Amino acid sequence: IVIAPTGKDGNETEVRTIQSVSADGLELTLDTPLNHTHHGVTEVFEDGQFIEMRAEVGLLTHNVVVEGQLLQSTNGYERLGADQYGAHILIHRQGSHPTPIRIEHTEVRNMGQAFRLGRYAIHFHLSADMSGSYVRRCAIRHSFN
Repeated sequence: IVIAPTGKDGNETEVRTIQSVSADGLELTLDTPLNHTHHGVTEVFEDGQFIEMRAEVGLLTHNVVVEGQLLQSTNGYERLGADQYGAHILIHRQGSHPTPIRIEHTEVRNMGQAFRLGRYAIHFHLSADMSGSYVRRCAIRHSFN
């Protein structure tokens, strides 16, 4: 999982692995303790309205994985995106009848192409009306663009 920062320092994002979940589903045990405080508060205003403020938590791993290739560097160490030129998923409408594209619960990693316009990990290109299409509940990790 990834836990977003709740303070002013955007570098306090933390990645951890869930080791176990309590029987009631309310507590997680992580592989290592968190390094930073991630606040969870409810701010109540005079008129009775309130705002829930908590760290965002994202699921990074999924059963379906689309992955670009990691390249070997010249010194023998594996280096993520040695040339920053990964694969990409390009959705392009053909003809007058668009086909809805649905990508869900998928992990996309080591994808996209640096410094190239439109070479994102997932890109709907000149699609016009793509009603019914979506990308949701996905994790896009280590994107080059």
